[in-house]
Formats: sequence, C-alpha cells, structure tokens
Amino acid sequence: MSAIPSITELEQAAQWIDESGRCNIGKFYFSQPKWKRGLAIPLVYLPIFTTLPFCALFAFLSKLVLRLSGNNKIPTIRSLMPCWVSHRYTYKNQVTMKPKLVWYDPVSYMDYLRAMKWFWIFNCKMYCPTSVAILRQATTISRAANKETGLVGFLSTALLLPMIPFILLGAYLVTVHLKWLGGHDIKKRSDFAEEDGHNYTSSLLNRTGYVVEIIENWWCPFNHEKKDSYYRGALDSSFWHIFPKYVVELANRDRENPIFSDGQPIKDTRKQVQDSSS
Repeated sequence: MSAIPSITELEQAAQWIDESGRCNIGKFYFSQPKWKRGLAIPLVYLPIFTTLPFCALFAFLSKLVLRLSGNNKIPTIRSLMPCWVSHRYTYKNQVTMKPKLVWYDPVSYMDYLRAMKWFWIFNCKMYCPTSVAILRQATTISRAANKETGLVGFLSTALLLPMIPFILLGAYLVTVHLKWLGGHDIKKRSDFAEEDGHNYTSSLLNRTGYVVEIIENWWCPFNHEKKDSYYRGALDSSFWHIFPKYVVELANRDRENPIFSDGQPIKDTRKQVQDSSS
C-alpha cells in the first residue's frame, strides 16, 4: 500500500464519517479544567502495563489453538502495523510544539514534553500503532474463534476469557483519558455488538481498538500507510488542529485530511489566558 492514501480512499473515509459521525473533542478541549488535561497524559500510558501484554498473550494462545483447525489466515501484529518508513516523520524532521513552561505550574511540565521529538516519535510511531495492531489482531482472533465448533472452538474461545478483565481496565483508562481531554460522542460497546455477532469479547476488543484509533488521530495527525484505515476514530479536530500556530506546520494532506478535522475552526474559550499550548 502506498504511504500516502489516495484521494479515493480519503473520499470513502469521508463518506463513512458523514454517515457514522465523529468523536467531538477539539471543541470541548479548552473548557476542560487544566488539571484534568494534564493528568490525562500519564493516564494513557497505564495500559502498557495493565492491558496490552495480557491481550497479546491470550490472543497468541488462542491463535495457536485455531491453527489446529487449519486456520492460518490470522494476521500477525507486525502485518497490522504501518511500515516504519511510511511514517510522515523521522526523528530528524519531526515537528514539535513549543509550550510555555511555568515553573510553579506542575501541569506545564507535562505540556513541555510536546517540545521533545522523542515524545512524538514514541507515541506516534511506536505506542499508538502497536496498540491498534494488537487490538485488531485480538479482535480478528476472537471473531475466528466464535466461528469454530467442537473442541477447537471451545478452547480458542476459553483462552480469550482471561483477558477480559485486562481489556475492561484498559478500555476504562483510555476512555477516561479522552473524556478528561473533552471527548464527547464516543461510541459504546453496544454500538459494535451487531458487527461482532453480539459476542461480548469481540465487541469489547473492537470498541477498545476504536477508542485507541481516536487517541492516535487526536495526538498524531501524521500520515502512515495504515492511517487511512483509522477512519472510525475520526475527530472534529486533532490536537494540532486546535492551535492555529501549529496546524500550519502539518503537511497539506494531514492538515486537510477529513479523519483529523471536520474543517471547522475551534474557538479558544480561554479569554483571559494566553495560548501556552496547554
């Protein structure tokens, strides 16, 4: 697949978004208390320890059982991740923000991470795409397990059950992360039930993957070869789009991508506060 999605693909994504709606976060971001926006940042990293390892492990065990029935069509995590060289930026040319550091304000120190290239490289080239890939693979495995019968069906399904508490915890953490940033109109698990045959595990994994796609689109409106498939997580505005002085630094395709923005300007409601990119 080309590193830059074709116009046709973007048009198809825009059509789906018009029919299914967006997560609205940019228009509510500035009305959130600053402490919430600050604490939301470390909150999103907890699933690295509480969720992703267990999701990958139990999905892998279920995948091994599925192979007993000759099912070799389950994609690998690596195949679901974008090629490293397809990412818009490298460390050398990665765009950053330059927030104002206020020594007496602890939240501003968290904001200052955005001035560091490694912050964007880690999140946008490693953490977010890997999380999406792990959850997409687990969803595919769960759907395949549900179609199996007999001993293979029983074992492959049973091996997924221990991951449910970890997925519930991760789903809670990433949802709170979005809501503390101002996220509205986030779909619920029940919205994915019909798509996943009303199977609880599949719809839970599917919904969690959807939320992670929103998070990547919010923080990382930078193209890579898989980005056009993240259209379910379309936003009213990405984090970069809410700051006029930073959105101009994005590539034209990223700035105009309907997945990252609905094209409507975001009003900064902080009348008395100077823009510090917080």
